[in-house]
Amino acid sequence: MMHTSVEGVQDPRSAYREALIELAETDSRVVCLDTDTGGLEKTFGARFPDRYLNVGIAEANMFGVAAGLAARGFIPYTHTMATFATLRAGEQLKLDIIGNRLPVRVVATHGGLSAAHFGTSHYALEDLAVMRALGEATIVVPADSTEIRPVMRSLHDHPGPSYLRLGRSKTPSVHTDRVSFSLGRAVTLREGTDVCVIAMGALPVLMALEAGRELAANDLSCHVLQIQTLAPLDTESVVKAACSSAGVVTVEEHRPSGGLGDSVAETLGALPVPHLRVAVRGRVGTRVLEHRGALEESGVSAAAIRDAALRIIAMRRYHTMPAQPNETNGSSSHVVSETDRVPSTFVAELYARVLGIDHVEDRDDFFVLGGTSLSAMELLDVIAAETGVHVPIRSFYQSTGVAELTRVVNHRLTRSTGEEEN
Repeated sequence: MMHTSVEGVQDPRSAYREALIELAETDSRVVCLDTDTGGLEKTFGARFPDRYLNVGIAEANMFGVAAGLAARGFIPYTHTMATFATLRAGEQLKLDIIGNRLPVRVVATHGGLSAAHFGTSHYALEDLAVMRALGEATIVVPADSTEIRPVMRSLHDHPGPSYLRLGRSKTPSVHTDRVSFSLGRAVTLREGTDVCVIAMGALPVLMALEAGRELAANDLSCHVLQIQTLAPLDTESVVKAACSSAGVVTVEEHRPSGGLGDSVAETLGALPVPHLRVAVRGRVGTRVLEHRGALEESGVSAAAIRDAALRIIAMRRYHTMPAQPNETNGSSSHVVSETDRVPSTFVAELYARVLGIDHVEDRDDFFVLGGTSLSAMELLDVIAAETGVHVPIRSFYQSTGVAELTRVVNHRLTRSTGEEEN
């Protein structure tokens, strides 16, 4: 069970600062490097003034200093926004820290669109792609503030560089019970067998759980797997969950390339597992929105996850179902024989019946008329019952207009009866 409000929830930056102070109290090697992010000077700096250094808005310089300290036996924790850490100071990150495999902890706040109100300069939608491409670094993305303490304890003594991606403000908690964290291990948040949703980050995980509940209300079983550690990825859990369902939907607060979706795709490789990605697409930042609103407008939402899951289920359902001419469900009012040709007016009537509208024309499109992935599955069931033709969901999504779908149905009807088309 999860919370649906932020009442009593700690924001990730405050939870992180407390965890950092706790580490510093037990390990004198901990040093804190800041770039005027605000807040650390009043917390860590006040408690350990001799181990706090604010270099100003100079991220590249901070990484160089951190590399030198790490080479001398310290464990530096560096702090800036995610986009500045990976893009503005990317060269120093690559050469000074990762190139030398130094134990520098890059703590990147304002990940994804959590700083949406600041404008496009503060969006971080490519940072995980950069970190994965550089290699050698451990990458962790907590889903709520309760995970941060156990994450920090696990990362502290871990060899080599690490990247901790945090948001900015409070989000509802994913976990209500005591949180355990194992570096490199995924967490099952919901059991299911129809489809597997693999999500990473605060809002994507919350949205995945929301979609799972909505699917359950329609008697569909959704497995939700939370990725806390992107690198190294828990490939065993990913493969097991993917192969135990119809397919996989990945959800992330990142561009489609280079992040969770690519990592899962690389893991699944040649396995015959359908995979759809819910990620940030298109132009972002055309207007000022809060965090969740900006993410939903860019294509990442519970509804998008639900629809992708339904497409996965439909793909498996119709891809494996052989054509069975003459078979009906016994309730059809119009059955097309093997020698018939389906007229477009008949398909239009089925559109109108499924969508509950009065009139449909040849040029109309199913989704423009208000169709959804769920009603698309119903339409294909009706077509199968009325005509004996089973249209694969992939073919339907490529031919959603009345005229186009009529051609698909007739082509499959001709093929099933062994006739040659002119």
